[in-house]
Order: sequence, then structure tokens, then C-alpha cells
Amino acid sequence: MVDAENVIYTRESKLAFFSLIEYVAMQASGDSESGECVGTGTVIGPDVRLGKNVRIGANCVLQGKITVGDNTRIWHNVTILNQVSIGKDCEIQSGCVIGHDGFAWNENEAHEKTMIKHFGGIEIEDKVYIGPNCVIDRGEIDNTLIGAGAKIDANCFLAHNVIVGRNVILITGCKLYGSSDIGDNAYIASATVRNQCKVGAGAFVGIGSVAIKDVPEHVVVTGVPARIMKKG
Repeated sequence: MVDAENVIYTRESKLAFFSLIEYVAMQASGDSESGECVGTGTVIGPDVRLGKNVRIGANCVLQGKITVGDNTRIWHNVTILNQVSIGKDCEIQSGCVIGHDGFAWNENEAHEKTMIKHFGGIEIEDKVYIGPNCVIDRGEIDNTLIGAGAKIDANCFLAHNVIVGRNVILITGCKLYGSSDIGDNAYIASATVRNQCKVGAGAFVGIGSVAIKDVPEHVVVTGVPARIMKKG
């Protein structure tokens, strides 16, 4: 007698495959994502509010008016300061610095610079992934915003008042300068976006590109400066 084969039909084969692999691996290792945990050497200030099943690694600092949603995981050596709201089911990997003032200054007639104090915060919505060693600045007055489902690779920089839409992908080394605005479902591949520029929803900014003016929705731009190569 021949055993019947198990077949799964789905339009999202990659998602189904890796979800199954993750489940099987976790069962085999006995690893559990449930339960609260705070690592050695971590400092949590009196105004920090943690949701259920939050896990925080070693040598972290959470200091200020900070909220962390249920089931969020913060890895090792992460610093979160001032006013930061983090949603549910997020992951912030090791070495991230979130919530310092951005780089802004005033200058007098003698060209002496004085740094500008920031009073805004950072809002990180649900299911956001932030890779290792990212830096995210707080807003000057309004908040820096990262939309639900956004995925940010390692070593990215987000300046003050940046808006990142829902389900955006930022590949390693992206630099988003002050008040730039990234639309939903955009994909930015190790590129630079100038301050106050807008990248439209569903746009693709190619590797190493520098966007110095607004990028329309659903186009592919590449180069320095970035130019439209393909329209969606």
C-alpha cells in the first residue's frame, strides 16, 4: 500500500513554507516566545509601560514616556529614550538607538551653532521589524512615524519627523532625511531620500539611488539623482 502524499496548495507558497519551518524548529528546540523576560543589566524607567509577554534583552535602556505593546521583543543593547510608543508584535534587534533628538541647529551671525531641542516623539505601529544598529530620531514637534507592518533592515537611519507608511521595506543602509515621507508599500533599496521629499505608495527606489525630488506612486527610480526608469 502506497502512502498518500500531503500537498498544500496556496498562492503564498513562500509565506506558508517559512511559517511551517519556523513552527517545526521552535517545537523541536523547545523555544517559547511566551512569557515576560528582562535581561541582565537592563534599566527600565518609572514611566515605562510594558504590555503582556514583552521580552527585553540584556543591557538595554528604556527611559522616558515609553509604551511597549503586547508580544513585542526588544533584543540586546537597545536604547529607547524620551517619548516612544511601540505597538504590538514588533521586533527591535540589537544595537538600535531610538528617540534621541535629531541633528538640527540654529546659527548666529558669527556662525556659532546651537543645537535645537526636540519635543516630539516616535510612534511605531504594530508588527514593525527593525534590524540591528538602526538609528531613529524623535520629531522636533510632531512625531516620527513608522506604519504598521513596515520592515527595516540593519544600519538604517531615519531622521526627525520622517513618516514611513504601512508595509514599507527599507533595505540595509537606507538614509531618510528630515521630514521625508514614504508611502505605503514602497520599497527602498539601500538608497538615500532627501529631506522633505515624498516617495509615493508602491514606488521602488533602486540600490544606491539618491532621491532629491518627489517620487510618484508605483514607479521605479534609479541613479544619482534618481530618475524614473519604469512606470507601474
